[in-house]
Amino acid sequence: MLRDLSYKGVYKSDQDHILEDFYFPTLSIANRYDRAVGFFSASTISYAAQALSVFVKRGGQIRMILGAFTERADLEAVEQGYKAKEISEKIGSELLSMISNVSDELFQNRFETLSWLVAHGRLDIKIALRERGMYHDKIGIISDEAGDGVVFAGSANESTQALLPTHNYESINVFKTWIPEHAEFFDPHIESFERLWRNESHATAVIDIPTAVKEKLISVARSMDYTPDPEIEAAIAARLHARMGTEV
Repeated sequence: MLRDLSYKGVYKSDQDHILEDFYFPTLSIANRYDRAVGFFSASTISYAAQALSVFVKRGGQIRMILGAFTERADLEAVEQGYKAKEISEKIGSELLSMISNVSDELFQNRFETLSWLVAHGRLDIKIALRERGMYHDKIGIISDEAGDGVVFAGSANESTQALLPTHNYESINVFKTWIPEHAEFFDPHIESFERLWRNESHATAVIDIPTAVKEKLISVARSMDYTPDPEIEAAIAARLHARMGTEV
């Protein structure tokens, strides 16, 4: 269970490997993961899927909210109840174009993991849009079967530059829900995620994952001849690490 692990209150990338020190051990024993991130790219897909192959075996559920740029007129149309499908598909087209330009083996493995989870009803994705700029918060809620949770927030995004200690200087703050004294720190993050998911957040419109993207994910899952496994992911990562001589 989550409370059996040891957590630091703050992880700093100049001293900690956020992936290995926090993400891997925490997600490996969780059964639910809620994640909202404010920057989306091809590397986001790869790193958002990091360690999620564990969920395939554990039966975990994932809800993910991704920030995307939009124009004011588009947002107003969504909020007024029209053009939502058209705008969603436009964003989906941009995303699919980005995905098609990535051939990295590790990316493909993690993308297949996401596809498998979507196809089996275990991963739900929504897109957050704002009138100016973009949704740029970065929060995560990881829960276990006992009802305990670990809530984290900070600068670390799901991109290569953010999660690898060789790139950006990043940090996350971690709060444990079984410590009542931390409630004033973790409750606002949990509440804000739920508001977003219900599309009740002020000045932010949240729409369902574009149909074209979901169809692509399901298509990928149907073509797979294996079930995602963390050992496969680890083997690919180790092979790339040896070949490149860098972190992956």
